[in-house]
Amino acid sequence: MCGIAGIVGKGDRSAAEVMVRCLHHRGPDDSGIFSTDDLAIGMARLAILDLSPLGHQPMQSHCKRYWIVYNGECYNYQSIRNKLEVEGDRFISNSDTEVVLQAYVRWGAACLQMMNGMYAFAIWDTQKKTLFAARDRFGIKPFYYTTSKGPFLFSSEIKSLLASGYVDFDVDTASVFQYFTTGYIQQPATIISDVYALQPAHYLMWQNNTIATHRYWDFSTITPVAMEYEEAKAGVLEHLKTAVKRQMISDRPLGLFLSGGLDSASVLASMAMNNASIKSFSLAFEDQSVKNEGDDARELANHFGAEHHPVTLDVREALGNLDHYFNTLDQPSLDGFNTFLVSKVAAREITVALSGLGGDELFLGYTWQRNLLHRQQNAGIGNKLVSGVLNPTLFNTLLTVPGVDTLMRIRSKYGYKDLRSDYINLALSAQGGLHTNYKLLSDEVKRSISFSDVYKSINHVLTSPGKPGAFVEASYLTSKSFMSSQLLRDMDAASMAHSIEVRFPLIDHELFEFAVALPDKFKVQTLKRGREKEDTYLSSTSKRILLDTLLPYLPESFLSRKKNGFKVPLRSIINQIPEGEFKSRIFDSQRQWSQWIDEKQVQKLYTESVQSGSRPLSWWKILTFVSVLASLKRAADTGK
Repeated sequence: MCGIAGIVGKGDRSAAEVMVRCLHHRGPDDSGIFSTDDLAIGMARLAILDLSPLGHQPMQSHCKRYWIVYNGECYNYQSIRNKLEVEGDRFISNSDTEVVLQAYVRWGAACLQMMNGMYAFAIWDTQKKTLFAARDRFGIKPFYYTTSKGPFLFSSEIKSLLASGYVDFDVDTASVFQYFTTGYIQQPATIISDVYALQPAHYLMWQNNTIATHRYWDFSTITPVAMEYEEAKAGVLEHLKTAVKRQMISDRPLGLFLSGGLDSASVLASMAMNNASIKSFSLAFEDQSVKNEGDDARELANHFGAEHHPVTLDVREALGNLDHYFNTLDQPSLDGFNTFLVSKVAAREITVALSGLGGDELFLGYTWQRNLLHRQQNAGIGNKLVSGVLNPTLFNTLLTVPGVDTLMRIRSKYGYKDLRSDYINLALSAQGGLHTNYKLLSDEVKRSISFSDVYKSINHVLTSPGKPGAFVEASYLTSKSFMSSQLLRDMDAASMAHSIEVRFPLIDHELFEFAVALPDKFKVQTLKRGREKEDTYLSSTSKRILLDTLLPYLPESFLSRKKNGFKVPLRSIINQIPEGEFKSRIFDSQRQWSQWIDEKQVQKLYTESVQSGSRPLSWWKILTFVSVLASLKRAADTGK
């Protein structure tokens, strides 16, 4: 696991060295630069496989023609290596980097079809003067790029690009609007103008200042299969065990991030089936405003014989980590603080952690997914009329009217157009209400961007090349947006801040392809509307095949648990910030960002908070925004 960076079209070695230094936390074990007159590429290495100097990067191909910088893990590198050895290749290291490089030399972009893993890498062809770059299927590993000042620059982090001196600190107003409405920024856009994320499951080719991108995989094209339920359960278990076994390869200490829920429990059970020695880590808060899953996690760990490390924090301990946390993010987002906190403690014991992220996306565990599907199945003329009247154009004209939030709730509850349109409508109205968020934006942002523009841009990204059924499309929408642009992106940033590599067996693409093709009724037995807050795992109708597959291995008490997503007590954290510090963090910083935030509205919100005696969660959104922008600005100004 590494951080990678490069400048193509200009051999500015000193700028590349600055970029790599910005990535030191991602790779504290080693670093390197390769440069010519028209190129400078570098990496900061966190050694996971082959800890010897033979894994050093940048790495040159056997034929001396190609150079690679590589961030990630190719879990099946050994089988690819065996194929290459049959073709006559010989290897000097035991690193997957060497295998990935030689696979590209022999098969070109087709090598991506063979790879199972999480990765972002770039390969320079010294003869043709071309750069090939690729990103894994779900976007676990980041790859940002820009051509804003001529040369092509890429990096694992936006701060590294800003520190190069080739990228201006120019905030993208459409992304500001999107952050305040959805809580994150949909790829390929970023918070910085002219800086883009290479989309998941895409590769890029640069030549003569021309960039071409291509999609190499998409699960929306998978053909459904007919299968008996018992056969499907056996298939899920086998794919899960295989995925976990693959992702346990490491020459460094490995563990598991464990909550009390089904997804991480399924990974834990699979690790036990693979006879692994397990260290598990859970995070809980003493604050009573959120559910404490610490006891549930401990019970699971004891059941499977794991060496458990519970992390219990009070609010003041969490407060002490705010500055470091905000400085790790290179885009504002409402997620990631929990991963940051548990990674900080886990880093004392392990370097690699497995996670249960992905189960809700794959097996339809989110309530909103089931509600959309339920509405689709029961849609009539009235639902379509509601959607036709309450459309993006209307909302765009009513943003200044408080009643727009009520109309959007009506649209979300009673309207139906199609899953994608309804999902985007839900996403743009979910974080506290569209009108509430719109009021916080400056007049400049309001003049330069519209609701319908943002709606159209997200719609374009989420349009699938295949024709998936409704259940698969629900998985597709979540995976392409919320999972890749927020959950995975934030987990990468928050864990790499402590040099921890996190892996995700439930989004192993072979498991994903198998499960996506299964009949809908295997995933959700009965669609019903509602929040299902009182559902236990036994009474729930969602994620049925995953639960039924794991039932023989889970403790009996697991079935009576209520389903609860992990939550950080953000309201309590905000309320515990001392008054003077709070005002300094928000208002001193906010004036610097008045180009994007309305200072009068922020002051009004503050007055209302004082009167109510509680600071609303809107403050977390504002605090994250001003803190992350300040961190990005420092990187642009100082190269750090």
